Amino acid sequence: MIVVKKNPDEILSYLEDASNFREGKINKVFIPENENDVIEVLHHCTSNKIPLTVAGGGTGTVGGKIPREGALISMEKFDKIKKIYDKYHPRSDKK
Repeated sequence: MIVVKKNPDEILSYLEDASNFREGKINKVFIPENENDVIEVLHHCTSNKIPLTVAGGGTGTVGGKIPREGALISMEKFDKIKKIYDKYHPRSDKK
């Protein structure tokens, strides 16, 4: 299920990062829980020509997460690594 935040008080924390820039502007924040939710958000924003900013942890220091318009998709619930594919450093215990 996708959480959608529209209340300005709920959105405020998504308009800044560690850069201390605080000039972000968005109408809503999408918080997907799985890959299908992400696809749904991307489809919605593309179909409606809504600019979309992707946000990670907010630790960046150059303001890359700060949106200028449209909506923001927060990846905060994507906090687990399921599998790592590394073709350059294969595990030696593989058979």
